Amino acid sequence: MDKLKAGIILGTVISIAFILLFLPVENIRIKEARPAQFVSNRPPGLLQAYNYRILLSYGTLLKRSEKEFFGQLLRFNSSEYSSSYFSSILQAYREKGFDINLTSYGNGQKAFLDWKNESSWGLSIGFLKDNKIYYVFGDRREAEKVMKWLISLE
Repeated sequence: MDKLKAGIILGTVISIAFILLFLPVENIRIKEARPAQFVSNRPPGLLQAYNYRILLSYGTLLKRSEKEFFGQLLRFNSSEYSSSYFSSILQAYREKGFDINLTSYGNGQKAFLDWKNESSWGLSIGFLKDNKIYYVFGDRREAEKVMKWLISLE
């Protein structure tokens, strides 16, 4: 009977080890966070601004890959200030000839800006919700996932 229990325990340990080694896992984390600096005028009503370097790691324990994203969070003292600044940023990109896809998303607005001709990174997503603006820039396949994760931190 002891050999049977030992065999079951050994089989369970080996099964768990194989699962841990070969099961794909995804993790998103902030690699670096710093207060944002503004070269020219600070936006009116801005309370806080942070720049983030975000890492998305994925794969099995034996073969991990990482992608890096730039993120930003701007918090204003009212939704009027955040909405005004968000609109002015989108207008500046439109004036430079970029196409922006603006959609409603939940109780906010999401803007997609594709950089395929300007940068190898790919996609920018801006999201306006209440008095906050979230911004993510990175790989076009994963940028929206990173944006949702950044929003969930609040």
